[in-house]
Amino acid sequence: MENSARDLFFKILITATLLTAVLAFALWDRALTLGLEKLTGWDISYSRWTGNPLGRSVVDSPEFLVKELGGGLSAGRLALSVDPSRLLPDRRISVECIMRDVRLFIYPGVDGDAKTILELVASSDGAFGETFFLLTVGLDILEVTSLEAGSDDFKIRGNFSWKRGEGTVSVELDISVSPEAAAGLAEGVKSRVLSLQEDGWYGTSINFRGDPTFLKALYFTFSPART
Repeated sequence: MENSARDLFFKILITATLLTAVLAFALWDRALTLGLEKLTGWDISYSRWTGNPLGRSVVDSPEFLVKELGGGLSAGRLALSVDPSRLLPDRRISVECIMRDVRLFIYPGVDGDAKTILELVASSDGAFGETFFLLTVGLDILEVTSLEAGSDDFKIRGNFSWKRGEGTVSVELDISVSPEAAAGLAEGVKSRVLSLQEDGWYGTSINFRGDPTFLKALYFTFSPART
């Protein structure tokens, strides 16, 4: 009788373990999304996430909403390639990201001429065909490096890092705007924010390092004269 009870206990334990493992495997994308939301403070949604979470995976129709900014970005597709080699020694994970059909949005929408480069990009009908960047996530850091994004009207390159331990954010961006898109800026803004480049496009550089409340500071950096 004692052996039967022991056997029943182990069968129940094994069954529960298997069910837990199957459930965790089936819901790994949701668990990972919740972890990323808690880590970044963003709202993240998507229609489907397939592949290996520690290898290559594909996210369909991802959307990232940054509440502090009052906007975010969406994409048709996000391809991820994870390098888990730094997970144990550095407590960080590196991810190569390629996004297609990327669009930036802000709330409320742009009414009339754009007053900042941020508004100008968000009001553009053209999507960024392909955006590449390296993402590094750890308990003490969030980095986006080697960012390259391009569309018919905009070219963006740069790096971003958020060091929680130090309480600092670092932003380095170079932005180029086509003459047609630059014409959509409010009167007087273009001359204050952009400079004419040799290829006929207009450009600006953003270099910021400081408090994590950088989102407002970054917004005004796009248009320093705005009040």
